[in-house]
Amino acid sequence: MKLQNLSLVLGLCAVMASCSADYVSSPENIQDTNHVGAILNLSVTDSYFTKAASVNPADEKKISGVQAFVFAEDGTLEAYQNSQNTSLQIRCTTGPKKLFVLANAPSLSDVNDLNALTKKTSLLSDNYLGSFVMTSGQKDVNLSSGSGNNVNVVVERIAARVEIAKITNAMSSVQHQAKQFKVIAAYLTNVAANASYGLDSAPTEYYNKLGYQSSAVDALVYDNFSGGTQLNHGASINVPHYLYAYPNPSLDDTTHGGNWSPRCTKLVIKASLDNVVYYYPIVIAAPMAGNHSYKIDEIKITRPGSKDEDTPVSFAECSFTITVGDWSSQSLGTVEI
Repeated sequence: MKLQNLSLVLGLCAVMASCSADYVSSPENIQDTNHVGAILNLSVTDSYFTKAASVNPADEKKISGVQAFVFAEDGTLEAYQNSQNTSLQIRCTTGPKKLFVLANAPSLSDVNDLNALTKKTSLLSDNYLGSFVMTSGQKDVNLSSGSGNNVNVVVERIAARVEIAKITNAMSSVQHQAKQFKVIAAYLTNVAANASYGLDSAPTEYYNKLGYQSSAVDALVYDNFSGGTQLNHGASINVPHYLYAYPNPSLDDTTHGGNWSPRCTKLVIKASLDNVVYYYPIVIAAPMAGNHSYKIDEIKITRPGSKDEDTPVSFAECSFTITVGDWSSQSLGTVEI
């Protein structure tokens, strides 16, 4: 999954004094040049971030904070540094290290070892438009004395993105073509609310179980189409819309409705036909992976949909194709409903 990733460039050069395994570095204590060790010069570069509706282009490149962890070979914390800027320095010892970098994440300064960090929980509510939590995962490096230790670390978003490129009123019957059709909203259901920074554990909480419920993450998972966008027969909404969710490892794309149980994340189009509300739930992916963008090139609605938010309609009612790729190129194709 290659999204438009943010790159973190770590410039590592050996200059400074060694530190103990539980040492936590800070800018104030890296000034002594009389000892041999390593200074890790970390610079953060921001890359293009695909524009989402209502997101200011300047915010798409915003980095609100970087945290870098340097662990000894046995996984114990050797050094930690964070910065609200795009550069920082960390003093540590030479030798084999395990690097782990986070961007736009809440402070994790209480972490003492690599296992504790990977098991820490990231919340979907930690994300907001213009600032998505990202992780590099573990990167093994060997720092030698001198100035030749240069390491590139790429961080990727924990969240996945769902893109709707186009919605079309393609009602097939003459009777339905003459009725007033409105797209009211698009939103995600069965949305994972948390994930481990190591991305190796299943979510324990969910938003919008079986159907929409207002929550703190509405800006990510719910898009209100100005209270209802009317589409005459054959007309389309061509402005891309984006929704975001945490990874959902569920492989269950067959359980719909009924009592709640973990299941695949769905995209729901809420629409009305002569003021009668219908739903068009679409299974996104099984599983749904982080840092992937799931693009639907077009959703074609051909007839009245479901009265239930979790039960997908038949292909005769709504057609579409979901294309899965990286953040910049994944496409879900055309959906006809």
